[in-house]
Amino acid sequence: MPKSYTVTVDGIPVEVTHKWIRSFRLRVDKTGKAAASAPVGMPRREAERFLREHRNWLVARVMQAQRKKEILGNRKVEDGAVRMILGEKVVLRIVEDKKKKVVREGNTVLIMTPSADSADWEKQYDAYYLREAKALYSELVADYTALVEHQETDIPKVTVRRMTSRWGSCTPEKRTIRLNYYLYEAPVFCVEYVALHEVAHLVYPDHSARFYALIASIMPDYRDRKKLLERSVYIGE
Repeated sequence: MPKSYTVTVDGIPVEVTHKWIRSFRLRVDKTGKAAASAPVGMPRREAERFLREHRNWLVARVMQAQRKKEILGNRKVEDGAVRMILGEKVVLRIVEDKKKKVVREGNTVLIMTPSADSADWEKQYDAYYLREAKALYSELVADYTALVEHQETDIPKVTVRRMTSRWGSCTPEKRTIRLNYYLYEAPVFCVEYVALHEVAHLVYPDHSARFYALIASIMPDYRDRKKLLERSVYIGE
């Protein structure tokens, strides 16, 4: 029996390698490449059966990885590049100008700059994006704080962070809320959900039934918004 071989499932090649393990393991890396580990001695037909039985999971993970790679690869700042802002595609245009300025006109973002260095364009766009994101995040947090706490209280401090594993976080005792930099790429109703989720932690610091009941009382469709967020944008790496 060969130590490794390739099985194709719905057009997806899966490299199967035999190892000294107890159970069959299937994985898809961030590039969309699928691989599996099978116990030494497992017949090939058993490995193929396992892969067929898990074909839906496999196809979904490969498509997700490919979509993520596409989105992350498109986060470039150059003339004609397409970026996402609040769920809408915008085209970046580099305009030679004596002064540095970034403005949005419809679905076009004009990066006016005297520099020919793409690193400078990146800094300008980043500063613009960060400013716009924080303004929206702060507005939403203020609005939801008033709804959640039902009284006049200090508005939590809002910061924007490039986080790799979550859309936001809240520290109730310090009244600080951190929202992900990349969240601003998602549709606004997804951003609203994350803002409300973090504000609700000011009242309930856990994820109890009471916590979700509070969210549902303000945003009955929060589950739909959460699902859309997971499909719309990916946390940067």
